[in-house]
Amino acid sequence: VSKTVDQVSQMKRTIQRLEQRREFLEKRMDNELKQAKLKNKKADKKGALAHLKRKKMLEKETEKINNGIMNLEQQVLTIESSSVTVDIVNAMREGKGALEAVTRTVNVDDVADLQDDIADLQAQQNEIDEAISAPMGLDQDEDELENELAELEAAGMEEELNSLPKVPASGNKSAV
Repeated sequence: VSKTVDQVSQMKRTIQRLEQRREFLEKRMDNELKQAKLKNKKADKKGALAHLKRKKMLEKETEKINNGIMNLEQQVLTIESSSVTVDIVNAMREGKGALEAVTRTVNVDDVADLQDDIADLQAQQNEIDEAISAPMGLDQDEDELENELAELEAAGMEEELNSLPKVPASGNKSAV
């Protein structure tokens, strides 16, 4: 990767030098055109043609530089794109390796066994919870307890009746 970065940097520096060269040549072309016009005004046809000929040579050189810049920029773009592709592929390889490492530690059968074990443990815990919540030490018969409850209710009703105010039993009737 480091070598690729160096190569791309070198290519970009070359592009900058070519752009500077192109600017220099364009100024020279402008100058040759001005000189050709001046020579033409002075009726120096040979001198004007010589300047136009130099301008044409400079134009060809500029076109060659433009094509070179275009080719180098295309190569830089291709190299950078390829570098990104390599980074993506390497990241995918690392991801694959990590996924393989994880899946090696987990087996489908082991997961199923683990789920069965957890279900068994939960069932055991439910049995323990039921055992803990059952009342202890009350081995009395259900019928016996119901009879005792009925006696308490009867005694409670009798107490309630006794607590009511007594109505006089005399034949004293009042007119309604």
